[in-house]
Amino acid sequence: MVDVLDPGVLFNQTQKRIDTLNKKNFKAALFGGEEVEWQGEVSFPESSMSFKHEVNFNTVKTSIPLSALREINIKEWTKKNLDKNEFAFYPGRYELVYEEEGKTKTVQVRENMEVFNRLSFVPETKSENASRKTSAKNYLYTYYVDYLRGNIWENSRVTNRRYTIPPAPGSVIRRIVFQKD
Repeated sequence: MVDVLDPGVLFNQTQKRIDTLNKKNFKAALFGGEEVEWQGEVSFPESSMSFKHEVNFNTVKTSIPLSALREINIKEWTKKNLDKNEFAFYPGRYELVYEEEGKTKTVQVRENMEVFNRLSFVPETKSENASRKTSAKNYLYTYYVDYLRGNIWENSRVTNRRYTIPPAPGSVIRRIVFQKD
């Protein structure tokens, strides 16, 4: 005997899957230096992303819905000269953890992913009775600017001029952990 689904049930299941694939707002914990943590909702302009990574020494392009992401770890920044002693440091290597076909995958991405440079974020605040979202949108960043003044990197407080990529200041996002609904 074959189970027959009510068309309304089938439509609702299909719509729920489409809504999940098109999702652009996600609950997440974001971490800066020394485990500074923000809780709330991060928003993206698109519902999916593409990235290149290596598989068996071959470069592969993968596309996933953002809803598949579980964690982003920034492992390294790259330096871009803005002015004589002014430099921008953008993420240049990420570790992405995502789900695909029921399996958790971890890949290394060795290029800047602009979608993560500036994150639209609504913090979650705690009230006495329950947690609630505020409507105040903020931006959190995974890149930073630093200035070399003599032998000192001004924002990161590193005193070695040879330190070509100083550590990111504490408010710069280093890790994002997405929370399942």
